[in-house]
Amino acid sequence: MLIQMQSSSGRTALWKAACWAASMGLALTPALAQAQTGIGNASKVVNQVEGALQSNVRSISVHDDVFRNEVIKTAGESATELVFKDET
Repeated sequence: MLIQMQSSSGRTALWKAACWAASMGLALTPALAQAQTGIGNASKVVNQVEGALQSNVRSISVHDDVFRNEVIKTAGESATELVFKDET
């Protein structure tokens, strides 16, 4: 659905709201980045591997970073090899 606004004050309010939302997203990005301390990466991935950090679940692919406190799960017939920054 497309909504057209005729008044300049309506466009101004919409612009301000969009700018505020964008600035809040940028302001929160450093906090989220600090919460996710990279500890290594996935050097091998076979079939389905997932990582869960806080409430975010994602698929893990080769060379993806893994993070401190992230829970890594493999499905049946799946495997992964994680290499930590100290190369262990």
